[in-house]
Amino acid sequence: MIVFHIVTNFDLGGSERVAINIAKSKNDIIKYHIIEVCQGNSSFSKELIKEIESENIRVHKSLVKNHKLGIVIFPFKLFILALKYNPKVIHSHAEIADL
Repeated sequence: MIVFHIVTNFDLGGSERVAINIAKSKNDIIKYHIIEVCQGNSSFSKELIKEIESENIRVHKSLVKNHKLGIVIFPFKLFILALKYNPKVIHSHAEIADL
C-alpha cells in the first residue's frame, strides 16, 4: 500500500516532523512517500531530506521556490505522482498542502 504525505516544504519542521515520524513507522506492507509543495532551501531542509532518505522513504522535492506558484503547479505534480504510484492514502500536513 502506498501512502502519500504532503508537506508545504522541509524548511519548517512542525507538521513535517509529524509526517516524517509517521513515515518512519516500520510496516512491510506500507510504502511512504513525502511530497513537498514548495521548495525548501535551508540547511535544515537538507538535513531533513537526508534523514528521510536514510530511512528509505521516497522524497518528491519541489522545483518551485515561490509559494504561490508552487500551489498552482502542485495539483499537476500530485496528479502525475498519483497516476504513477496509485496511493491508497493521501495525508495533507499543512494549510498550503490542503489547498
